[in-house]
Amino acid sequence: MPRAGRLRRGGLALLALAWSAAAALVPLEPAALAADAPVPPRIEAPSAVLMDAASGVFLYEKNPHQRRAPASVTKLMTLDLIMQALDSGQIRPDETVTASAYAASWGGSNLYMYEGEQLPVKDLLYAVAVASANDAAVALAEKVGGTYENFVRMMNEKARQLGMRDTRYANVHGLPGREPHYTSAYDQALLARHILLAHPSVTRYTRTWEYWVRKGQKNQIWLTNTNRGVIEYPGMDGLKTGWTSEAGFCLVATAERNGQRLIAVVMGAPTAEERNREIYRLLDYGFNSFRTVVVARQGQTLAQLPVDRGTSATLPVASARDVVLTLPRTERQPVRRELHLASRLRAPVRRGQQVGRLEVFLGRRRVEQVPLLAARDVPAPGLWQSFRTNWSRLWP
Repeated sequence: MPRAGRLRRGGLALLALAWSAAAALVPLEPAALAADAPVPPRIEAPSAVLMDAASGVFLYEKNPHQRRAPASVTKLMTLDLIMQALDSGQIRPDETVTASAYAASWGGSNLYMYEGEQLPVKDLLYAVAVASANDAAVALAEKVGGTYENFVRMMNEKARQLGMRDTRYANVHGLPGREPHYTSAYDQALLARHILLAHPSVTRYTRTWEYWVRKGQKNQIWLTNTNRGVIEYPGMDGLKTGWTSEAGFCLVATAERNGQRLIAVVMGAPTAEERNREIYRLLDYGFNSFRTVVVARQGQTLAQLPVDRGTSATLPVASARDVVLTLPRTERQPVRRELHLASRLRAPVRRGQQVGRLEVFLGRRRVEQVPLLAARDVPAPGLWQSFRTNWSRLWP
């Protein structure tokens, strides 16, 4: 039987600042939070999950770790590494990519690139995100990875970093081959959450319904999105479809409504229509049955703490990470937070130094404990500044 309302935290942490405290996080207590979880929809696909993107909590699971052929869902990792290269400045959207003989050799969904053809990164990225073009994916992989083989190595390394334990990539497109190539619904939810948080501009491409490549030329091609959800389901703006006879129909989808973003994954559905219906049922279930409560944002200043003998008299104190709860809409207990701070600090204080803790309560029960960090450096004054300060105290 599928598990629903389990409210289990995913394996991906959102930590941009480091801290030295031994007890960094007290996790949510899943069973208690899920006590009033509503009845989930019936899902016929062999594997599926639903996740709250903000908290990383899983709201529904059916065979979440079952290893399955991913088909073109593979290209979600390809997109992640391409977006990473764009965000870092390694490549530019207007930079041209030259198709190799290898890139031009791929069939299936493609742009019909020929060896030596040059197209801008932007067009190839749209081709992958919108129409799942295999030749575009290979050309971009060679551009970013230096070699195709190195890019596949990068994909597997990123999967390990994200905790995708049931994933192995043998290629960038998802077509069947000799080497083992598999993933799981759970892993794809982790990856989807990562790419949405790390590269939110990815939805600019994945939500596009139609796009022209080589427009105005004899070999122009009109692309339409393989994910009909971007025009059928309100709020859906991605992410990636897939199909082969081995994999069945797969979809990693995300939608946002009223500030709440969900991720739904269906693997192995018998038809595209059934895959889409089950994705819509999962998303409806999530939006109708759960709410996302943002308690604090990473880096958000929550208090000012006095500092003795520093260049500044006060220090802004911030949460070490996002603190987000996912609760059933039937939950009536109030959410409150308590700040526990050092009574006073003495300079020097370093940015990222733990200076207290944030405790979050659901009713009387503590459900989160998060370090509070110094948001900036407060150095001790130099000799001359100390002399001037002491002099001013003596002779105001």
